[in-house]
Amino acid sequence: MLRSLLLTLFISASTVGSIAQERCTAHTITERWLAAHGQDPVLGHAAAHAPRSTARGGLLTIPVVVHVVWNTPAENVPDGVILDMLDQMNADYQALNSDFNAVRAPFAADRANVQFAFCLANTDPSGNTTTGITRTQTTETWFDPDTETDDMKAAPLGHAPWDPSSYLNIWICDISSGATGGLVTAGYAYLPYGGMVGSAIDGLVVDYSYGTDPSNRTATHEVGHYLGLLHPWGDGDCANNDFLADTPPTDQPTFSCSNTSLMRCPGSLTMYENFMDYSACTMMFTHDQADLMTGTLTGDRADLLNSNGCNGGGPVEGCVPTSAFGTEDGDFIDGVVLGDITNTGSGGVGMPTYTDFSDLFSTSLTRGAPYTVDVTSGNYAPDNYAVWIDYDHDNVYTTDEK
Repeated sequence: MLRSLLLTLFISASTVGSIAQERCTAHTITERWLAAHGQDPVLGHAAAHAPRSTARGGLLTIPVVVHVVWNTPAENVPDGVILDMLDQMNADYQALNSDFNAVRAPFAADRANVQFAFCLANTDPSGNTTTGITRTQTTETWFDPDTETDDMKAAPLGHAPWDPSSYLNIWICDISSGATGGLVTAGYAYLPYGGMVGSAIDGLVVDYSYGTDPSNRTATHEVGHYLGLLHPWGDGDCANNDFLADTPPTDQPTFSCSNTSLMRCPGSLTMYENFMDYSACTMMFTHDQADLMTGTLTGDRADLLNSNGCNGGGPVEGCVPTSAFGTEDGDFIDGVVLGDITNTGSGGVGMPTYTDFSDLFSTSLTRGAPYTVDVTSGNYAPDNYAVWIDYDHDNVYTTDEK
């Protein structure tokens, strides 16, 4: 599983599950930003015209840097917590999450594979090798998400972002300790409107406690905002307030998954499995959501795809080998079978020595489960084969990936 992440330009909070209900200040804070910068503060006007793109021929990779801003040792979360959070992000954005098939039958056809990968940066803005994690001790005991929304993003209390056009900046800090009334903000981000993209506050903020548990899907939710997604309920009037046809109307967030026949709006089954809701069982994006996020990533946020943060960045593409002798002697690969991939009869004498089929074939595999890869050769004997899996998506096939 890849270890990476993403952020967004829209302020919001995700699910905490059974411990506390969470609020989301996305509309309020984003509209405040727009108004302060002379922009139309009505989010719907911008969202309705957000670009869409279905051009997803392979994984698009986003370099991530995580800034841990801590006051007490408990807030200085270990690397393993960060890596687990990135793993869950990668699973969710590649339809590899273990609960993907638990979506209720009426919504099964709406599930999408967004095909985004998040890599923890290994090159900093100066070209130096990095772990992709910075750590800054602060004198601030906690950051109030309403009044200190961006204080962790600069000195003297926090850490300045790495180039927000080239990296997804994520700040992990305490934004929950002073919460009262049973409401907790687990994370937030700005929507990509009104000149936010590439600004010094562009990125994701995640609570060190509530927001880093992979099961909460806080980062997954906030990246959706970062890439232009609204909450499905919008203004709460059962209208199509997120401007997407395949997210059913709803008038408010859902926290419980117990009522499988829930209809918050007349005649419309509530899709509480959607990552942009607050329920404890979010597990999917829709096709329209995937198209909107792809349009944002290949449009306003396209600089992320050209970043050097992960050894050159850009869309991850497998290398296609070459051969000095060709296929005339029967030395070729005629087929590969793995999971849902059944690519047989695709080689032959006089055909190309190697062909890249990554745009045509893909499969979902369960982490930890055993699988067999069947490789069929031509008639050359003796033939030898090997299979490599690029686990870390660095476009380099190493001995431990064979």
